Amino acid sequence: MKKTFIILLFFLGFNGFAQIKSPTEQFGFQPGADYKLATYDQMLTYYEQLAKNSPRVQYFEIGKTVLGKPMMLLAISSEENIKNLEKHRQTAEKLAKAEIGSAEAETLIANGKAIVWIDGGLHATEVAGAQMTPELAYFIATDESKEVKKIRNEVIMLLMPVMNPDGLEIVSQWYFRNLGTPFETSGPPWLYHHYIGHDNNRDWFMNNMPESYHVNDQIYRKWYPQVVYNHHQTSPAWARIFIPPFSNPVNPKIHPGITTATNMIGTVMANRFAMEKKPGVVSYQTYSMWWNGGMRTVPYYHNMVGILTETGHATPTPRYYDPKDKPEFIGGRRGGMSTDATQIFYPYPWEGGESKFRGAVDYMLTGSMAVLDFAADRREEYLGNIYRMGRDAIEGAVLGENYTYVIPAEQADRIEAINLVNILWRGGIEIGRADKNGEYDGISIKKGDFVISTSQAFRPYLEDLMEPQKYPDQFLYPGGPPNPPYDLAGWTLPMQMGVEVSKIQKTIDMKTVAITGLISEQMKLPKIKAAAYVFKVTDNASFKAVNALLKEGKKVYRITEAKDDLTAGDFVVPAEDLDMGISSLTTSGATVIPLKTWTATNKDVLLKRKKVGLYKSWTANMDEGWTRWLLTDYYFDWDTLHNADIQQKD
Repeated sequence: MKKTFIILLFFLGFNGFAQIKSPTEQFGFQPGADYKLATYDQMLTYYEQLAKNSPRVQYFEIGKTVLGKPMMLLAISSEENIKNLEKHRQTAEKLAKAEIGSAEAETLIANGKAIVWIDGGLHATEVAGAQMTPELAYFIATDESKEVKKIRNEVIMLLMPVMNPDGLEIVSQWYFRNLGTPFETSGPPWLYHHYIGHDNNRDWFMNNMPESYHVNDQIYRKWYPQVVYNHHQTSPAWARIFIPPFSNPVNPKIHPGITTATNMIGTVMANRFAMEKKPGVVSYQTYSMWWNGGMRTVPYYHNMVGILTETGHATPTPRYYDPKDKPEFIGGRRGGMSTDATQIFYPYPWEGGESKFRGAVDYMLTGSMAVLDFAADRREEYLGNIYRMGRDAIEGAVLGENYTYVIPAEQADRIEAINLVNILWRGGIEIGRADKNGEYDGISIKKGDFVISTSQAFRPYLEDLMEPQKYPDQFLYPGGPPNPPYDLAGWTLPMQMGVEVSKIQKTIDMKTVAITGLISEQMKLPKIKAAAYVFKVTDNASFKAVNALLKEGKKVYRITEAKDDLTAGDFVVPAEDLDMGISSLTTSGATVIPLKTWTATNKDVLLKRKKVGLYKSWTANMDEGWTRWLLTDYYFDWDTLHNADIQQKD
């Protein structure tokens, strides 16, 4: 008996499972416990030991946050799938891009694994998601039930535990600081994303922030998941969780297979909550499928199912809801849902009572398990559908005949054109660069111009960002007031960025060089002797260059009247003051025009570097954060001023 016991311990140790701690053992409390929050450092330690001790878990660092914290991503599946992770990743990529024939696709579908992305949310005050993810990781990695074994065999779960690590630290420290005071459930007076606060869920096509583009690189350039599940808080008042289906309208660029698949998953989730006797599940409220730029909406335009849930109770502090106060209706924009159990989309009302943080964690776990289990059951369907929707885009079967965009390399603001190309590339769009001149339907293409065919799998994303949107007329009732959009209603990037784009009404047979990475343009001085150099006012990058020069004490003049080749507002720098050793100047990519002769006149303004005071009260303000980021990005000298600064200082 003793010998058998020793052999068993060796077996467990060899496989790594004996040393795996649960989150409760690691943190010293169960995730979701009253008045408790695991910090990001605790989570990093936990996920590192989980990956180290389990052959079912692989850990990746995908980049750094604005404040330099590591961003982690886990792949969790069976040992066999983890060993063949790159093969399954390549399968997902080939099926998503849909450039292969049907015979090869069928083989890949039969042998591939469904890839499901689940994250712990990105709004740091919605704290339950980040607390739930370690428990989900542990459960999927270690549980030996029939259901979980099936999930591990058929699904690769990509778990992004925390998408806003900086914010988690801000919010958790604020909570601990105020625990036991009247301000226990208050929000911090700082933005919980260093620059943009809640708007980090409005950055998923522009990718201004590293947290956004690191995640997007994983989803649209590396893993190509078929399902993206983004956890949020909180639900409508007196509900426990919002799940799909979403409300109207649906963007017509989205493949109808995505809309119906999203509805289907919502139904599966609702059924699981009902059978687990978890009431308060509401659908068809507030959140539409129109806006292209949220974490769960951008996947729609890549033929991926996007799931958002909003779970109630976003604080570790318990709260009691008196059943006598239960309203007759809950919800908002659609006029509310009756709480008498007669509603299709709210069939099992929550009656009130004690509400605890652990309940939010449990609801998030149930939602996640419903999605994973359904993906395991429908593995081949999901793999096949993303391929077929990609083929529909390539063949013009849903959105009509394909055509070609041309973005000239030389235009009023050359760098903004490159920025537009980089935005599209980062979103998974295939882009070529013309290697010779050509003309099609009267539109000239010069060598170096960017050529983008809509005949590609992610056509909905490309077309939706390049074309104007027409938001549908919706009214609360016939003849009544309009039902306002939930979020943005229009976002045509060439218009917003001031970039000239031509459109050829067909696909063209032109040889191009594929762009395989982000384009970085360096500023170069013309190779001729000059008295001075001009930075055009029409070029946004000129402002970066000018601020960099002013910081170094260089002379910069502003032209106030148009003359010769100069436009009012242009910047002129004497030759002796243009130092190419300034790294921030060269990386701006600004266009530089030489002047053979130039003498400053009394009408030209010699600029002085000025310091900008950016007022901010002790209330977090996203407009202030965006402005602060913009000033930083353009090398302005700025400082934040609070009430006391305004009242006491010069």
